[in-house]
Order: sequence, then C-alpha cells, then structure tokens
Amino acid sequence: MLEKITRFATITLIAVMVWLYAEGATRKQHTVNFIVQFVAAQDQPLLISPPTQNVTATVRCATSQLDQIRSDAAETPIRIEVNNVPGQPEQTIDLDREFAVHSRVNRLGITIERVEPVSAPLRVEKLETRSVSIRLVTPPDLELAGPATLEPQVGQITLPASQLVNIEGVLELIAPLDQNALAGVVPGVPTDRDNIAVTLPPAMASMPDARFGPQKVKITFTVKKKEDEFVIGLVPVVLNIAPNLARQYDVTVDQENLLLRDIKIKGPSDMIARIKSGQFRVEALLRLDPEDLEKKLPSKLPELRLPAGVTPVSTLPLVKLTITKRESVPATP
Repeated sequence: MLEKITRFATITLIAVMVWLYAEGATRKQHTVNFIVQFVAAQDQPLLISPPTQNVTATVRCATSQLDQIRSDAAETPIRIEVNNVPGQPEQTIDLDREFAVHSRVNRLGITIERVEPVSAPLRVEKLETRSVSIRLVTPPDLELAGPATLEPQVGQITLPASQLVNIEGVLELIAPLDQNALAGVVPGVPTDRDNIAVTLPPAMASMPDARFGPQKVKITFTVKKKEDEFVIGLVPVVLNIAPNLARQYDVTVDQENLLLRDIKIKGPSDMIARIKSGQFRVEALLRLDPEDLEKKLPSKLPELRLPAGVTPVSTLPLVKLTITKRESVPATP
C-alpha cells in the first residue's frame, strides 16, 4: 500500500515538473500596449503636459498569461510619479528604466525586454492658486437700479506660475447675465437667478491650463425701470386754498396763466404711458397758505401733480395772481 502511494506521488511530481518546464518553454515574446499616466509625487500641485503616454512594450511571458496581461494593461494605466524641479520645467522620463523597476509591472510576472518610446519629454510646472473677485457682466443696454449681489462673491483661479506673471492685474472671474436669465424679469422688482455660469475673462480665454471655481453663482439684481420723456401741451392751473380762507379772500389767476404750455416731464415708461393715454391728469397746483393771502402775493410758483417717479424737466413759470380780501358783512339784527 505504501509502495503504491509513493509511486503515485512520484508520478504526480514528475507531471507537475514536466508541466512547469513546458510552460516555461512557451514563454515567448509578445507586444503589449500600456497607457502611462504621469502623476505628481506627494500630491504636489503640478501641471504635467502631456499627462499620458501610449507605450508599446515587448514582453516575454507565458502564452496563457497574455490575455490577462493585455486586459489589465488596457483597463488600468501605469502610474509614474513626477517631481517638480525649480527652474527646469522641461524633463525627460526614462520609460525603459521606469518599466524595469515598476512594482505593478513586476507583479504581472512578465519580463520587459524593451519599450517604445524609450523616453517621454514632459513639461512640469508648479501650479499656484489665487483668490479673485467674481464680476457680474450685463448686456450693454441693461441698466440696474443698484449693485447686484453675488453668492459667492469670491472664487479661485489656478494657473502655472509662469503664466501668472503677465496677468496678475487682470485676475478675476466673470458671471455673464444673458438674455435667457433676463426672461420674465420685471423692472423695479428684485430678481434672483440661480446657477449663473461663471467663466474666465476674455484676457484668459486662450489659457487652456487655467482652472477655476466656482462654476455657478447665485445673483440678486433689480433692473432699473426705463425712463421716457413727454411734453404736455397744456397743463391747467388749479387753486388750492383751504375752504375757510376761500370765504375770506377772492383770488383771481391772470388769464394768460390759467394754462401752462409745453411742460416737459420724464419718468418711468409705464407712468409716462398713463399720462399720454389720459389715465392720469397732470395739474399745476397753486397752493396758497394764510401768509400768502395776507401778503397778497402778486405771483407764485405752482407745483405739478405727477405720478410717483415722474419729475418735471421744464422750468415752471410764476403764475400771476390778484388777491383781494373780502369785506366782512355785518350780521342782520
């Protein structure tokens, strides 16, 4: 019985050794395409260009390994760390050496015989970040009633240090308020708009390496009501006297001053439209107080009765008056 067991174990061992020898004998040359990803060592803020490189490697491995190796190479890039060298942005990475010592390549159980290309030229620059203000940009024909508020008001721009030198004075982000955002806005009423896109200013539009944030802001703004002007041909003069004083004084307006002519006014377009259509009647009020009557003023400046926000542009003329105090009538016995 022992003899049989020993014989079986010996045969099995020989079979395994033969299989291993055969497998080793089938290790042939193959080509495997790798993607190399260059990354900053120790999470340094670096700009690496180009960030990736396609590498064709000639490898020696067992045929049974080939499909798995190619699948692994296609799915996961080979990461090679890069350091910043101050004053030396141009670097050359020895891919042949990097592949020979790379831990992940070694774990694949393959022998790298050569790689193509053997080296990769890179540009490695330190990145710097600046805090900048975000400025609202409105269409040329849009006038706001006051400063708009943005949330947030400050953003960040990250650029290679070499590019910051020439643009330090123009660093900002802009939030353009386009016609889509203005749809449905009522002039004079505060309006909120979320998700307004933030962009780089035109001076930085040609800088593909610039990174910035935030990407969106919230804006609160009020569009100024549009103003219009209008000339009123005739404005009637209306006396404004307390009833008890009207019983004591006779007031006569000069015939030529009963109507004011060609009075120019300005104000919100909707209010001017009401005046034009006759919905609001403009009058020149001549307010006379007890002192005016007692002094028997020969003339006084009238006041225009206008809707809210409408003001006169023309200089109003003095209205000539004749004021006479009535004689008291004795009571009948």
